[in-house]
Amino acid sequence: MNTEIKPLVPEDWDVAQIASRFTDNCENDIRQLLQTARKKAYKAVNAIMTRNNWLIGCRIVLQEQKGEARAEYGAWCFCGAVMELSAILRYIPRAANSLHTV
Repeated sequence: MNTEIKPLVPEDWDVAQIASRFTDNCENDIRQLLQTARKKAYKAVNAIMTRNNWLIGCRIVLQEQKGEARAEYGAWCFCGAVMELSAILRYIPRAANSLHTV
């Protein structure tokens, strides 16, 4: 019977290399892991929100310009779209704020 305990990690992970990054201070290692994960999450959320905002802007431009190269000055009513978006956004959870409490 094999009594060796193996960590449950994907086969392509080099456990020895990962373990070599740890120090003698477990608390600091865990803190560093959480900070690194938090930074990666912020970057991912930022990229998603940037793309989403660009798509929203693109959609508004397509609506207002109706296929023209430029919209007519003053011909569009942006405030209606803002009111609708504000109502929608009130119901979206604030994921970025919850990351601060991890």
